[in-house]
Amino acid sequence: KICYTMIMSIFSWIFLGLICINIGLFIFSYIKKLNLFNKITAALFLPLIFANLLPFYIDFLPDSQNLLINSIIAISCYFVAELLFFDKKIFHDISQILFFIGTFAYLQLYSSTFYIYAIPQWIIITSTIVFLLLFVLILFLIKTTSIKSIVGIFLNYICLSIFIFSAFITLINDAKLYSLFLFIGALFLLTRYVIYKITTKRNVYLCKELTLPLLMTISQLFILIAGILMQAR
Repeated sequence: KICYTMIMSIFSWIFLGLICINIGLFIFSYIKKLNLFNKITAALFLPLIFANLLPFYIDFLPDSQNLLINSIIAISCYFVAELLFFDKKIFHDISQILFFIGTFAYLQLYSSTFYIYAIPQWIIITSTIVFLLLFVLILFLIKTTSIKSIVGIFLNYICLSIFIFSAFITLINDAKLYSLFLFIGALFLLTRYVIYKITTKRNVYLCKELTLPLLMTISQLFILIAGILMQAR
């Protein structure tokens, strides 16, 4: 047991060091406008953060098995999606498919909320109206007439909306630290997607190379920590 604890502690410190190095490389690549290097370092935050938190997930096995598997799927999909975050259409389409799979993996984990808690009708109706209005606003701002694009946006958006709604219901029914972290993480993830779609056809360097990667990293950090806190309660 002592040997295992020491190994896990060393493991965490190694990846914490790698995260710090990656932060420096990310800032350097942003300042020097090394776009490809910036994308790689931005994407690397996801597996590095997950690797740093992995010992906590392992400690809760076998109870955390489903949480661990779905988190691996989500982080892997988001990681590759961030690497493929280019303007070319083929990369863009693959990136969006992977983003959907990653979000769906998280949704699978927390969809039990809808079976556990009784949700008032007024909350469902109000939330639906808000999400639909935001979706219409996104379509208006991106000015797309492509049915394929609209369907793709809708699928990702509806998956994110259900995820954040699930996190919100969990928060108001079980106001614990894990539910707060989960809601904040889901909110950052939705915000990242909305900003991404609005700025896709705009050449906004600050947004594409700094804001979006930071929003993605922060969202995953909160969601992953929420999973650990949920197991620990």
